[in-house]
Amino acid sequence: MIRLMLVMALALLTPTQLGVIFLQAAAAGGGNIAIEGCSTTNGSGGTAINHDSTSLGIEVGDLMVYFVGGDTGTHTITGMSGGAEGTWTAVYEVPGTPSGYPFYALYWKIAETGDPDGTFRIEWTGADYAGVHMCRITGHDSGDPFDASNVNNDQSNSIDHTALTVNAGSAALFFFVHDGGGDTVACPTAFTDGVDCNINNANSDNGVAWEVETGTSTGAYSWVVTGNPTDEWQAITAAFNDS
Repeated sequence: MIRLMLVMALALLTPTQLGVIFLQAAAAGGGNIAIEGCSTTNGSGGTAINHDSTSLGIEVGDLMVYFVGGDTGTHTITGMSGGAEGTWTAVYEVPGTPSGYPFYALYWKIAETGDPDGTFRIEWTGADYAGVHMCRITGHDSGDPFDASNVNNDQSNSIDHTALTVNAGSAALFFFVHDGGGDTVACPTAFTDGVDCNINNANSDNGVAWEVETGTSTGAYSWVVTGNPTDEWQAITAAFNDS
């Protein structure tokens, strides 16, 4: 009965009025974004990592986010390859220094034919330990997916992600890299969607957590390490727009 009344009411509207209703419905879209998961590959002290994305189930049109973080030292990212070989947008490409903070880079790309089930290779100068995290996002803004990002660094037994102002409904990713290695990193407990926080190598630790934001600010989360309390950290937050 309710459906019949709705059909009858719509039939009384002019084409212009119907157009306004449909435009308003489209403008009120959103709430579609989802972080489908992240996968990880650790390097073994060389100058490159090959990351197999098969487990993520990437499809054409998905948003791929790729993070690499490694040890301190004289390291510079020299190239990304694999999949469809298209252009990745770099959010950060930060080299390492012997007496400074770990090197890291963050990229995003909308998947095209050749990217699903692809193997992606990142290379850098100076052999050292590093780790890669690749995340798959769906329901994103296909025209302008990137929202905002920030970076925090510290030299202590913990690192904070300070709150980041975002568009409501954005998907937020929280990455860290720690110049330690073999340490135990405690997970933040408040992430609503997922976390992979204790990935370690001989000389560096790294991890990722994620959530879809309901408001216009991310949480101020922390990672805490047991051991090597004076080693250097980088914490990177990045948010991506809902459709």
